[in-house]
Amino acid sequence: MRYIVLSDHAGGQAAEAARPRMENFIRQHEGYKSTVETLNDEIRARRKKIEDAKAEKRYLDMAGGFIYDMVASLPEVGPAPRLDQTSDEETRWRAGQEGEIRLLNSMNRLGQLSDELTVIQGYIGPRGEVDFVVVGPFGVLAVEVKNVSGTVHVIGDSWTRTRGRNGDQHEALQDRTGRNPGRQLRESAQPLRQLLRIAMLDSDRVRHAVVFSNPNALLDVCGASLDFVGSVPAFRDFMLELAAASHKYGLPERERLERLIAPQDVEPSAIPDSVPDKAPEVERISVEPLSPGKAFVKNAKTVVLATGAIAVGAFQIIRSFSD
Repeated sequence: MRYIVLSDHAGGQAAEAARPRMENFIRQHEGYKSTVETLNDEIRARRKKIEDAKAEKRYLDMAGGFIYDMVASLPEVGPAPRLDQTSDEETRWRAGQEGEIRLLNSMNRLGQLSDELTVIQGYIGPRGEVDFVVVGPFGVLAVEVKNVSGTVHVIGDSWTRTRGRNGDQHEALQDRTGRNPGRQLRESAQPLRQLLRIAMLDSDRVRHAVVFSNPNALLDVCGASLDFVGSVPAFRDFMLELAAASHKYGLPERERLERLIAPQDVEPSAIPDSVPDKAPEVERISVEPLSPGKAFVKNAKTVVLATGAIAVGAFQIIRSFSD
């Protein structure tokens, strides 16, 4: 399957929603890095002072450096910064992106049919963006992907959703301009018919499908005015049936269509398995091993605590026998 990306609306919106927390994390990381570097410089300086005195047999200076290192404090570092949790907006866009990837991988597992498919993501027309334009032996399929939860009711051109813990929230399913998914898709895909006419192919071969990618969504569909409305698994079966029943477009026709829809300078992309890692890449920072005096104090505390715990345990055992 050839996969060409013209636009990734869900991915772009998710990245934009994530930008504030990414920038905040990077700022915190830079501050943490500066604090750790100051600490490491101090530890290295103390260690070198003790080691130099030992090498030069200045044992009094060595002892003084050791004692100073034991009692003098070091810069406070604290825990390394962590990314803030995702906002509701970012979570929604990430879920939409995951749904699109789920659909892509489903289309890529259609056996021989997958070898005959070109999937173009983010075709932008005057009335909106089509999530996927699929060019195959059956013609052109315009696909809108919706990642919504609850129960979706589609009766003809009526699209509504019921959600809430008790199913008591009812709302129209529509975009910001008030278009339901069916109308949104038909209007956004309208220029594709003109492209087929330019290619001297049957403009009726543009089909329309709305795919609900959320596995938890329940669908109640009756008399939808589109070629397909359903889940990702059902869409897979729909494509296989469509390819088996429909007029075949050969390779020359498919290549002609692809050249009309996608600019020639856009190279095919690898099909992603999952949403890219959300954490920004930052330099790994480590703290120097403690200098001799601080290491001695740390070990002495450990020995004292362990000895105390053993003593308390022994006392309790002896007391239980005496009782």
